[in-house]
Amino acid sequence: MDQTERWNIGFPLKTAVRRKIVEMVDNFEIPKTFINSEFARSEYNIRGEFLGWHIVHKSTLKRELKSDLDEKNLKLSPHGIMNDRLMVERLEQNWRLENWK
Repeated sequence: MDQTERWNIGFPLKTAVRRKIVEMVDNFEIPKTFINSEFARSEYNIRGEFLGWHIVHKSTLKRELKSDLDEKNLKLSPHGIMNDRLMVERLEQNWRLENWK
């Protein structure tokens, strides 16, 4: 599999295997050039109103609010855990970080 990583996130793999959404095919060797960012981002909404983006340091959970994302922050993966149904939906729609604005 020689494809650029688009985004990475926590995923409940055991549940997805049990529901037969995914199956073990083979081990995947992570490319040596892959760097897992220390940061992630999440939308900051209050009462349905978008107020900006939280840039989250994954190990400390310290958050910084930004109203606009620069090029570097546009490449940050979502913060948190994604359920299997949302993961499948995003994969089917060819979801990309750059379009998540």
